[in-house]
Amino acid sequence: MSSLFSIIQMGRRSLQVQQKSIEVTGHNISNANVDGYSRQRVVQSTVQPDTGLALSGNVLGDKRVGQGVQIEEIGRIKDDFIMAQIWKEARELGRWTARKDAAEQLELIFNEPSSVGIRNRLDEFWSALHELNASPNSRSARVEVRERAQGLVDVVTHIHRQLIALQRDIDGQIRKNIDEINSLAIEIAQLSGEIDKVIAAGIQPNDLKDRRDFLVTQLAKISGAVANQLSGQPFKVTLGGITLVSGSSVETISTRDEIGLVRKAYPQWTRITMDAKVETGELKGFMEMRDEVITEAIARLDEFAIIFSNEINQVHRGGYSLEEPPITGMDFFKEITTAGDMGLSERVKNDVSAIAASATGDPGNGDNAAAMASKILSGLLEGGNFTPRDFLNSLVTDLGVEVQGSKGNMEKQEILMAHLETRKETVSGVSLDEEMANLIQFQHAYSAAARFISSIDEILDIIVNRMGVVGR
Repeated sequence: MSSLFSIIQMGRRSLQVQQKSIEVTGHNISNANVDGYSRQRVVQSTVQPDTGLALSGNVLGDKRVGQGVQIEEIGRIKDDFIMAQIWKEARELGRWTARKDAAEQLELIFNEPSSVGIRNRLDEFWSALHELNASPNSRSARVEVRERAQGLVDVVTHIHRQLIALQRDIDGQIRKNIDEINSLAIEIAQLSGEIDKVIAAGIQPNDLKDRRDFLVTQLAKISGAVANQLSGQPFKVTLGGITLVSGSSVETISTRDEIGLVRKAYPQWTRITMDAKVETGELKGFMEMRDEVITEAIARLDEFAIIFSNEINQVHRGGYSLEEPPITGMDFFKEITTAGDMGLSERVKNDVSAIAASATGDPGNGDNAAAMASKILSGLLEGGNFTPRDFLNSLVTDLGVEVQGSKGNMEKQEILMAHLETRKETVSGVSLDEEMANLIQFQHAYSAAARFISSIDEILDIIVNRMGVVGR
């Protein structure tokens, strides 16, 4: 009789295992479209037979039979190597995406070639000076020179303001990234603490691990952080070689501000008060654009505005105005220290007669206007190697190269990430067809286990209620 009851226990375990398998299959189906979810599987194993010797007289002798099935674990299907590759490539994708986005904005600011760009305004100023050379007594020609010069000033100062604004915007994004790093690190540490507690209780925290892997991918993309977990060691995330997360412990990052034309934030460790070394990721890309590419663009624009203004002023001082008596030694542009300060001198702005078009003092002479125009075609910049137009062409070309280079690297990383995600989905992704097949399999196994228990119940009914009835 005891063997029959143990057989019922075998059927009960089978029912429980198949029921749990159906539950896990349903969980997989429910999360088929959830980012970062790894499919789960019930790992079944055989319950080992009773190790005691068979009773004498047992028809089986010493041939022992197993006691059914049990759940070994509810495993998470995941390839750690692929996940590590995804984290690695996400760091570079974040960096080049940030550089590409900022470079495209920079290119739009210069807006070259276009009718409202610096080069076109420079050409218009050159044409107006030639018209003044031909008609030095013409007030309309003088007004045209002033308006074209003002147009050049307006576009230069406008671009300078936009570059400064772009630097401020990127600095704001850097501060936001630092806040996001802290938020992600804190949540990862909390999850790691919960995972350790669940594992200690003998349960597999599969969904918590999926969530942690997803957050680590986001953190790697933003900061370039590196995650790893050695056997028997707490889960660790490092940033620039310093531990950001270790188990449930976390270090935070604050900002160190540098005050200049633009206030700039730099990441530093809060507790140990030293700069956080950011080697890649979105944060690194934005810092490179703010501190290197945009800073260089501003410096080159300043160089153009300062040298061009000084060279035109030098020629203008040697000419004579149309006033009576003619005046010499006056500046055409005001003295400046940055491109944002560029502007016409007060005398030229208030009176077009102050424009020194004459080289001799004769009202009909326009040679000085021609000399100013020739400066636009002369080698003024880069040690006398570049004309103003060539210098601007070089600046715009370098920006274009930056955009194309960043875009190309970003697209390469996107292709690589897509390939890795496909490999990850092949291993960890949920196939609805496969889950439906599993569901049918487990359903039939459950029905068979139920029928098995019913059969044993019928046997017990015969033994208890029907055997030995004769002769009563």
